[in-house]
Amino acid sequence: MVPTTTFWLGAALLVAAGAQPVAAQATNSNVIMYIGDGFGLAPKTATRMALGQGRDTKRFPSDAGFQVLSLDKLKYNATVTTHSLNSWITDSAPGASVYACGKPGKQDNEVIALNAGSGAAIETILEAAKKQGYAVGLVSTARITHATPASFGSHIWYRDLEDYIAAQYIASTQAQYEAIFNSSPTTSYRYQANRDWVLPTPKAGVELDVVLGGGARHFLPRNAASTYKAVVDAAEHHVQLHAGFGGGQHPVAVGLVAVGGSGAAVKNSFVL
Repeated sequence: MVPTTTFWLGAALLVAAGAQPVAAQATNSNVIMYIGDGFGLAPKTATRMALGQGRDTKRFPSDAGFQVLSLDKLKYNATVTTHSLNSWITDSAPGASVYACGKPGKQDNEVIALNAGSGAAIETILEAAKKQGYAVGLVSTARITHATPASFGSHIWYRDLEDYIAAQYIASTQAQYEAIFNSSPTTSYRYQANRDWVLPTPKAGVELDVVLGGGARHFLPRNAASTYKAVVDAAEHHVQLHAGFGGGQHPVAVGLVAVGGSGAAVKNSFVL
């Protein structure tokens, strides 16, 4: 048997479809899509070289000690051009938007699943799955509001507006979105339409069933002292925090394990 080696060079992964469509449980499968951030052709080639492929004693799969990447054993593969409309060098926002939205997702750098010219939201694969009755979610070892996961669950013209991305995740209407900024008694910050209106009309975006990752600070009301209490206070009508992940009875599971990226928390066994 040829040994198989799996390498993770990236930070973010996407979980799509936590449940099968109600009307098609017998035929449709669940889907998990993994994204290694920056994991293009060159890193894959470098990984194969690091495994020793191409050396005299490891030229063919039948050679002793020849190691194969798991992705090289897949039946099909494809390549995606992720450069943006205004640069050959992409960033995570338009790059991930191409994965999330297909060809329409190819927009300018820093734009997430949004037509920057018209202001119209571009449907993501999670939105399409949601329409088919799937439960959908995002899991990331980076901030859950980082451009890569955000491209699947939000629509915004500037990737660094991560507070607004967080609000889009947990709001299902414009009114709820505004209420997130107004609901906490611990903050003096209040929603202002001329400054804070960022949702397409009508409200577009994915109502996520699972959100796991870092970036807790983007879900906090200003001046809030308690991370999880703040999340509940800010979105008590929209999100159920299920810290134990045991019963699965809550309609939404939110796990924010770090103020920034969740890598250190995962390393220290703070999460499963």
